[in-house]
Amino acid sequence: MTSGRQMEWKQEELKLAGELIKDHTAVKVGKILNKSKNAVLGVLYREKIKNGYTPSPDSKHSRTHMRTRVKSDPALGEMKCYICSNNFTRASRFDRFCYECKRTGRVV
Repeated sequence: MTSGRQMEWKQEELKLAGELIKDHTAVKVGKILNKSKNAVLGVLYREKIKNGYTPSPDSKHSRTHMRTRVKSDPALGEMKCYICSNNFTRASRFDRFCYECKRTGRVV
């Protein structure tokens, strides 16, 4: 559902918004252009302007990516099964039993 009123953006405003979004948040760009944050984000999305504002790495809003482990990751290593004492490759840090013991139902 859309409201009956649509805001027109001038070409100069679009160019300025595209330049400003590289260094400022959508809220700051909206205040500079006297538009709402959602209007700024909407027009940038519709005009397909990419690579907007990115917070600095030391900002509390920048996300540090955790390392995801693959099942074949050697960092998990091998371990002895708590039931049969056979060595097995761990798929997660919580693995305590080998596949064979889990499959045969020896694990309660």
